[in-house]
Amino acid sequence: MALDAASIFTDEYKAKHWQNKYLLVEAFFYFMQGLFLAGIAAYGAVRMAEWAIPLAQQATLNALTGIPAFLKMFMGLLTDRVVVGKWGRRKPYLILSVLLAFPSYILYLTTHNFTGLLIGQTLAILTWAFADTTLDALTVDITPKELHSKMQSAAQGGRYLGMAIGAGIVPVLGPIIGWTTVIVIIGLFGIFMPVSALVIREGKITQADLKGGMALGPMLKVVFTSKAVWMGIFISIFMFGGISSNMVGNYVLSNFHWADDPFKLKWYGIASTIGTLGTMIGAMSGGALFRRFKFTLRAVGLFTGIFILLNLPFLLFEANPDNVAIYTVVTFLRNIGFGIMVITTYTIVMRVSMPSVEGFSFALMTSVMNIGTAVISAKLLGAFLPKLGITPSLLVVSLAAVVAVGFYALIHKELDDPAKVKEAMEVEAAAVEA
Repeated sequence: MALDAASIFTDEYKAKHWQNKYLLVEAFFYFMQGLFLAGIAAYGAVRMAEWAIPLAQQATLNALTGIPAFLKMFMGLLTDRVVVGKWGRRKPYLILSVLLAFPSYILYLTTHNFTGLLIGQTLAILTWAFADTTLDALTVDITPKELHSKMQSAAQGGRYLGMAIGAGIVPVLGPIIGWTTVIVIIGLFGIFMPVSALVIREGKITQADLKGGMALGPMLKVVFTSKAVWMGIFISIFMFGGISSNMVGNYVLSNFHWADDPFKLKWYGIASTIGTLGTMIGAMSGGALFRRFKFTLRAVGLFTGIFILLNLPFLLFEANPDNVAIYTVVTFLRNIGFGIMVITTYTIVMRVSMPSVEGFSFALMTSVMNIGTAVISAKLLGAFLPKLGITPSLLVVSLAAVVAVGFYALIHKELDDPAKVKEAMEVEAAAVEA
């Protein structure tokens, strides 16, 4: 692709065509997504408990419904490479996600057994994956660099607010209004999610443009030989490995015997919801902080240090393990820091996503975040919690986030220097033409 044909990927083009309503669209999309994901998760958990589904089958459901998330990079490549008629690169796949939604809701409504739940939930997650991948790519398409953190604040703030509300209301509403009505409501969330993004105007690229310049093989070579993309992959893995705390709740329930106390068990759920609201606050404030301090290496390092310090209040809880109020407060505080670091990671991913294959590169980097959560965080916390306790374990694991900052230090100048950005685009264009 000649460089002049790639003008829609430039920051100047994005700034010229930017509309402030896109922030509202982003927030609404992810708010619906949070409601949708939390809703189907809560619905599945409640129904499996009612049907007395064995833990082995529940694990099977969790494993199979997680597969679409690992397919996101290929979905991103599809939205990058295949233009469907006059609709452009992205919007046809938003429409496809709407069409995919209906079979899952029909299965939910007409079957009342594990098999129907398994197939329905897998299709529902596939719906989410297509919509999420497409909007991620579209977000990179339309957002100028100076608004990256602001856009991610809208996205992650909306997502975590929706998750907090969805996880709280679905188990309560089911017995009151009936599970059929609950599924209809969750289905509306899943449909409103991609439909809301159709108002975004994307730059026009035809299939002829793709055939003429963006050959798949050379473009993939450009992606996988890009230093920035590889640093983005490592940052995603290590940052989410350092900031995740997915084993702490299990440790509290078992080691401090909260699971045996109905009051503490109920309050644990309340604390988790309040913690999710803390993540929302951190996510929404993170963009404001980066606009105030600018998205520099110093700011990224400073906020990572603040996040690490927010692990220290867990010392108060470990000294008072029966105090549900202290647990709620320290979880809330740490999740504020977690929200800020989520914004940091996603903003870096936006910055290093490759022009013309935004969907693939963005999905590639966000998919590997699960490696950090499931491998670095889960394995290290599983090993250290019984030996060190909560606070020392969290501090040790958070060092992975420091490693992520080190990776960002290797590329931050290339992302901020206009001359180097232009040079990188010219190299990419020459590689594709070759």
